[in-house]
Amino acid sequence: NSVVMRPICVVSLAGVALLWSACLAGAEKHHGIVFDAGSSGSRIHVYTWETGGSHGSFDLVSDDLLKMKPGLSSFKDDPSKAGSSLDALLTYGYEKVPEA
Repeated sequence: NSVVMRPICVVSLAGVALLWSACLAGAEKHHGIVFDAGSSGSRIHVYTWETGGSHGSFDLVSDDLLKMKPGLSSFKDDPSKAGSSLDALLTYGYEKVPEA
C-alpha cells in the first residue's frame, strides 16, 4: 500500500488567494486556483498540473486565465455589488475544474 499525502495551503497577499493541492504518489492530475482582485481588474488563473509518475515529476498542463473589469476598488461607494462582480470568474473556475 502506498501513502498519499495531500497538503493544502492557502496564501493571501494583496488580494491574491492561492489554493494549492498536491499529491505526491502516482501520476495524478491536480488543479489550483488563484484569484487576483486588484484595482485595475479581477483575474482568475486556473492551473492544471500532473505529479508523480516514476520520478515524482511536476508538469504544468495549463494556466487558464480570465480577466474582468472593473476592479474591486471601483465598488468602494457600493460594496454590496463587489461580490457579484466576481460571479463570472467563479463560473469560469467551476467550468475548468472537474468535480472530484
